[in-house]
Amino acid sequence: MQYTATLSSQNQIIIPKIVRQALGVEAGESITFDLSAQPLVSVKKNQSFLSLAGCLKSYVKGKVLTDKEIDRRISVYKIQEYAQKEDRSR
Repeated sequence: MQYTATLSSQNQIIIPKIVRQALGVEAGESITFDLSAQPLVSVKKNQSFLSLAGCLKSYVKGKVLTDKEIDRRISVYKIQEYAQKEDRSR
């Protein structure tokens, strides 16, 4: 199906309601216009990074680390890495 939108004098497009509903977009959300298949234009809703939160939950096995535990493990790793470099330089 095709729907028509008009470009205003301020270069704004009002997306028809049925198209907004099909894309699942609301006011303030971002969409992408893909011109790579000219003369056709592909339009898609941009996903926010936060919308991906939890999408990999089913792949997690074992304990989920807290931010504090991740920071602690990074610190331990950096200390060990530094110690190894010091040992090699002697």
